[in-house]
Amino acid sequence: MTYRNSVVSLFALIALLIVLPLLAIACEPPLIIEVENQTDQTLIIYNFGRQIGEVAPGKIAKMDAGADIGAVIEARNSEGELVYSKKFTPLELSDIGDKIVISPSSE
Repeated sequence: MTYRNSVVSLFALIALLIVLPLLAIACEPPLIIEVENQTDQTLIIYNFGRQIGEVAPGKIAKMDAGADIGAVIEARNSEGELVYSKKFTPLELSDIGDKIVISPSSE
């Protein structure tokens, strides 16, 4: 094998080692959660600090929470006050059917 072929093969191998993990991450199915708001306030919902939606009082909203690696869900009212915060593993989310209920008692 010539030097040029070796260099091309090396670059191809490096490219595969970089591209394949990125493809695996990109192809991971999104985590769709339901958030039920039992409070009397509109809540803005965050996962890992990223806003994923809002839910009106007494309503249920479906939200794309990103990759299915668990969740750190926070809910803030319109004044920005934290009214709910909980960390979930993928198994915990599965056990609750990917549905998070925010009740007045959790405020």
